[in-house]
Amino acid sequence: MPVLIFSIFIFILFFKSLFVYFVQDDFYFLAITRIHTFSQFFSLFIPDPNNVWYRPLSSPVFFYLLKLLFGYNPFGFHLIVFVTHVFTIWLLYFFIKTILKNNLIALLSGLFYGIHQLHTVSLSWLATYPFILGPTMLLLTLIFFYKQKISWEIIVIVPIILILFTILIEKQKKFLRITPFICLSVLLVIVRLVIFKTEVKTNLYSIQFSWEIISLFKFYLLRLVGLPMLITEMPNVEKIITLLLSGFFTIITIYGFYLSYIKRHLQKRIVLFLLLLMIIGIGPFLFLPNHIAPHYLSVALIGYAILSAYGIYEVILNIKHKKIISTIIILIFVINQYIGIDWTYKTHWIFQRAVLAKKLIENNQLIQKIGTEEYFSLGGENGYTALHK
Repeated sequence: MPVLIFSIFIFILFFKSLFVYFVQDDFYFLAITRIHTFSQFFSLFIPDPNNVWYRPLSSPVFFYLLKLLFGYNPFGFHLIVFVTHVFTIWLLYFFIKTILKNNLIALLSGLFYGIHQLHTVSLSWLATYPFILGPTMLLLTLIFFYKQKISWEIIVIVPIILILFTILIEKQKKFLRITPFICLSVLLVIVRLVIFKTEVKTNLYSIQFSWEIISLFKFYLLRLVGLPMLITEMPNVEKIITLLLSGFFTIITIYGFYLSYIKRHLQKRIVLFLLLLMIIGIGPFLFLPNHIAPHYLSVALIGYAILSAYGIYEVILNIKHKKIISTIIILIFVINQYIGIDWTYKTHWIFQRAVLAKKLIENNQLIQKIGTEEYFSLGGENGYTALHK
């Protein structure tokens, strides 16, 4: 039943994402996956020095396999992205229900995570699938780790999260189980940063340590609480509504924690773990001041969603007319996310470029002048490489 509810909400709110065309980096992955032999397929797992990121499963392998299934029809790709997202929400629901033994907090966590406006770009731009799949793998890791089983994929921040989980949630100090995760994480760093060191010469992804991390943290925190990018350019009515709704929801959540604290049943270890999970999820991107993107927050959003659900639950627990008030609070969240999602569709450059890319391909205009909007929309020369027969 929860999966069905989540699916309906996601389908309604993110319906437009199902029909977004290939754009920009998508053409790079479509180009490099024009392969015909096993050795060429294996090469997809070897870090490319001309590429900053190393995400073999969620990028080139994802494009290769889905291209076999759907050809150059982006709808099939988006459908798989949607299915992954719904599965992630179910995992979050299952994880919280297992840890907290509370069905309502689990449901609210899934809802707050699943329909958050931060997913608008990730569900629309196929090249950002890692930010949909990443939380899936993280939750699978936490669930299997908690169940004393083995997980099969790792990301760099997972060992830190598992250490915190062991101390704060399991209340143990048995770190031996975490050793394989640490070894895999270190190996990944060595392979990517030492053996196959990137040769990309650009300041866009340069790591910088400065006081600017404070303003970046503020930027990402505002995105989490429900204020979209370019909010200052919003029509006044929408801007005021967004500020009021996100502010009210945040205040209600904080009030819930206050109620939990004074009634002496605040689960401090769990709250601390979720706060640290949110901060760790934001952390790596505070040092990339030249490349800012709200969809980077997919891991941090897990912590935020559960914290919000926890706070709202405490409010519902301590009020009269529970059904009416809880419905109002949920509607406030949903309406605010709808406004943010709609605004992102209207203003984010990826959607404009996707429309342009489709038009250029339909007119067979695959060669464009370097530096133009058309050139970027087609992923540079990758559009021609991917589609030229």
